[in-house]
Amino acid sequence: MLELSFAELDFVNQWCWQQFGAADGQCLDKSSNDPICQIKEEHSHAGKWCWNWIEKTDYNFGFCEWYFSDQDDLSRFKALLPEICWGEKHP
Repeated sequence: MLELSFAELDFVNQWCWQQFGAADGQCLDKSSNDPICQIKEEHSHAGKWCWNWIEKTDYNFGFCEWYFSDQDDLSRFKALLPEICWGEKHP
């Protein structure tokens, strides 16, 4: 479980989408400030990862968990953790 800002949540979910495809279950991408999914109507995806927003802790912050069906995908996600940012590129 990570505590992060909404901008960081978007950054992580976009990275996961680019690496692993769409998240499993009801598509919540339309609530992103920069959605990847082009489908605007209510819909779902069959994917191999998902995320669960747990609780809002402050104005733009909260707790979220990610789940992966593939151990290698989880390992790649863990390697991303130091790079989580507000969407800015690291040098």
